[in-house]
Amino acid sequence: MELWRAQAAYRAEGWWRTLCVVCFGLLLAFHLSRHHWVLAGEIGVLWWLAQWGVPRLLHLVVVGIRDGARWIERKVWELGRAQWQNWQARRRA
Repeated sequence: MELWRAQAAYRAEGWWRTLCVVCFGLLLAFHLSRHHWVLAGEIGVLWWLAQWGVPRLLHLVVVGIRDGARWIERKVWELGRAQWQNWQARRRA
């Protein structure tokens, strides 16, 4: 299962990078050819942020959700175990 998730994530990241290259690359090439250096620099910074920052942010969100789900699972398990032990104690009494 993990192999399929990794493969899907790799494929999605590849499509994201391709989309960034097409969108930002064309804009950057156009403005560099027109000698708009400041605008080309801004586009380059946006390209870097989009290509590095968005996947990193999504990774942090996914990891946070996964950690939160694990925490909730532990709390529910502890609560369920405590209730089960209470029920067994009442039944024995």
